[in-house]
Amino acid sequence: TLAGMSLVLRLSAVYAAALTASLITAFIYRKNLPYPNSLILPLGMALFFLCDINVGLYNIVSADNNIFWILIWVCYLPSQTLLALSAKK
Repeated sequence: TLAGMSLVLRLSAVYAAALTASLITAFIYRKNLPYPNSLILPLGMALFFLCDINVGLYNIVSADNNIFWILIWVCYLPSQTLLALSAKK
């Protein structure tokens, strides 16, 4: 139950729900955006979503595994660039 969960786990669940909703919204409403933005925004959100999955895996799995640390940055840097560019008219 929700009452038995730790505060961190509850906040993580809320964050995961909000992030998933943002990803779905980016793909649903992409048809309402002008051409390059209709591709850039969903791709940026997908990469950001993957970045956060890697952050979670990095914290769950042994911190000795550097693959998740590398994947965080491989996804994060392009996601932020694409999201910033998606606001350009």
